[in-house]
Amino acid sequence: MRRRKSSVGAEAGFLSHLNVVDTSFRIMDWYQQAFETCSSTCASVIQQETDSDDEIRTCVDCFLAVPGLDDVIASMDVTIPTVRRCVEQYVYADLNPETPRVVARSEGRGAVILPEKYNVNKWFSVTVKLPCKPPVFKFWNSMCINAFTDEDTGTDNYVIAQNRLMKKADVEFYVEFGNGCHFDVGDIEILWDKSVPGFALPQISGFSGRKKDEELGGDEVEAGQMFFDAQSFQKLLKTNPRELELLEENKLFNFKSSIATKLAMSQHQIGIEFPCEVKSFQITDHNKFPAVVASNGRRHLISKIALTAQSKGKKKLIYQPTLLNFLIDYGKAEDGEELCSFEASQIQPIIDPDEDWFNSTSTNTTDRVKCLECTGATSEKDCARSGVQRQCNVGEVCLKETRQLSPTRVSITSMCHDEWACPSRNPSIKVPGNCNPGKRGSICWCCCSEGSCSDSSQCL
Repeated sequence: MRRRKSSVGAEAGFLSHLNVVDTSFRIMDWYQQAFETCSSTCASVIQQETDSDDEIRTCVDCFLAVPGLDDVIASMDVTIPTVRRCVEQYVYADLNPETPRVVARSEGRGAVILPEKYNVNKWFSVTVKLPCKPPVFKFWNSMCINAFTDEDTGTDNYVIAQNRLMKKADVEFYVEFGNGCHFDVGDIEILWDKSVPGFALPQISGFSGRKKDEELGGDEVEAGQMFFDAQSFQKLLKTNPRELELLEENKLFNFKSSIATKLAMSQHQIGIEFPCEVKSFQITDHNKFPAVVASNGRRHLISKIALTAQSKGKKKLIYQPTLLNFLIDYGKAEDGEELCSFEASQIQPIIDPDEDWFNSTSTNTTDRVKCLECTGATSEKDCARSGVQRQCNVGEVCLKETRQLSPTRVSITSMCHDEWACPSRNPSIKVPGNCNPGKRGSICWCCCSEGSCSDSSQCL
């Protein structure tokens, strides 16, 4: 269990529409005085040694009673009720040391038990780190922000969060083991992140299960939901852009296109990329909430309807709805075999993508790649001798990593891998080292569409 830093400053800035850095400077002098005054009263809270509501409230009340707070509040052009609301909604929960925990329900089933106090404000995301990549990982009562494989540790990572539509705290999950991947639920690691509110990021629900749709000719379709609170995201960009850049560095999300627009949500469009090309993707709320969908191969661009509303005598745009329901028809070949299939966690959303993203042609991956998988081979011949030929899932390619242990020794690992995680396909993916064949410490990656990428000319 790992936990990131306290988020009180970010929460205060978000609620009061103020930049976090600016807020920190404004309260610095008062905070130092308050810390010295209340350090004894708040000792157990500061050291995260208590989960007593009474002790936490006594500590917070001590801070609020320190002279000078009214002047600080006035300088930030916010009201005392706003501050009190921030304290009630965020501060008490943030000071409680309780963290999420993983419990086993049965073989392959378990739950992430979230701190009950965070069930009100939803100011968190949880990265679930699986020891290896199972064929299936599904979850309920939560939505997925992102999913990626950590090449350094080999862990399969799912960044999940909740939003205001979810009342229950527990996140239930199911793992289907196979492809050499098996572990105990107790081996799952979770990263408790309180840097930014997960509810302000695009979220994709788990699929609800296949069903026949008569309007689509009786084809079996998959139903899901996408949640995106554009107002909260815009507020987050204004109040805490530095944390967004940090999340991007850690591959938790891709914010480059939005930050490049100088923190302005100019289009409020959402790009969706699937691992493979489907027969059709449609928004089913079109009667109540018109939303235009443009498709190009695996990529789909959703433009949400904009409404004009009055607020304090001024007109402003409101982008609705926050929740969109969608259907995916994977399509079938002439022999009846499904051309494409994937889990909800494999969907990659991006906010306000640029024109090049949509117009660029993505690889058609309806043909499944065969990959010679090996681990720690000492040469190409050793990989061919000890490796196992496997047919990758749709949307995957063959990835080979070559580590130069010494001028004459190498370690080669080849495996099926999501194409979007290849550096050549996704510039935000960073190879953990420089590629200098023959030089000790060199790390080279190659993604290819067949074999074990033994010929560098095959690299995509």
